[in-house]
Amino acid sequence: MLCKFTLLLYFILMTSNAHADDVTHRQTAEELLVTSKADEIVNTMYDQIQTIFINMADKMNMPSERKSITEKYMQRLNQLMLNEYWPGMKDQLINVYIALYTEEEMSELIAFYKSPIGQKYINTTPKLMRESLEISQNQMKDLMPKIRSLSQEMAAELKAVN
Repeated sequence: MLCKFTLLLYFILMTSNAHADDVTHRQTAEELLVTSKADEIVNTMYDQIQTIFINMADKMNMPSERKSITEKYMQRLNQLMLNEYWPGMKDQLINVYIALYTEEEMSELIAFYKSPIGQKYINTTPKLMRESLEISQNQMKDLMPKIRSLSQEMAAELKAVN
């Protein structure tokens, strides 16, 4: 009986320690997201995407009544993204961080992000992303005719097989 009680007590203590470890691991992951300003980076990415859509709408030369409808729905989309995108994404990112990093590794990343070079990295990341997106868009502009041509060749060859 004493052996069973000892085993039960051991199991309870180990389970509570594992739960406490899970809780601190989750808290550390959340601290990492806050310290790295992940929410701001996500918002910056969204702002860049929104700017692309606005520029595309401007290039379409829409009549003013259509443009005002488009703007109204863009504002609604903004609210949806602000209220639901990051909160829903945050918990999922925490799970990814927990799967990829130990608590100790996350603590090291937090220390890095709090350092001067870490702060510089955080503060320059939006610009880096913006410029990377511009480079990517320019690269795709140059590749699109080649991609279209390749697609047309493939369609012709597939049509010939049928």
